[in-house]
Amino acid sequence: MRRRDALSLIGVAWFLNQAVGYGLLGYPRTWDSFAWGAAIGVAAVLAAFAVSMAAGRFGSTIIVAGGAFLAAFAIHELALFAATAVLPSSAEAFSPSVVGWIFSINLLALAGLLAAHKTAVAAGFLPAPALMRPSLARA
Repeated sequence: MRRRDALSLIGVAWFLNQAVGYGLLGYPRTWDSFAWGAAIGVAAVLAAFAVSMAAGRFGSTIIVAGGAFLAAFAIHELALFAATAVLPSSAEAFSPSVVGWIFSINLLALAGLLAAHKTAVAAGFLPAPALMRPSLARA
């Protein structure tokens, strides 16, 4: 995916996440709640750049997806952890069990999305992807 498209998708996903949170789930309308929403958006953008950098470094599609996933997850979690320097948070928010649980959910989501993509390609709904090239990842 081109960087511009990835950032657009992240923006839409972030906006919908915030709309559901504040509109349907009743997130508190406080400065720290809004600041955490912004931190999540910044962390997602940083993760996209990590994927862009990692994508051109591996050969096979599975290795590209795995390497990009690990890079994005690590950068996203580190960015959120860095936000705890200025935003209120609990010590357990970044405990190994919580981070492991989030990792497993994200890994399951990645597997599901890869399977859905492979199915869509096999059914002819999407063109077969070319191997990831650094020039495409950064475009």
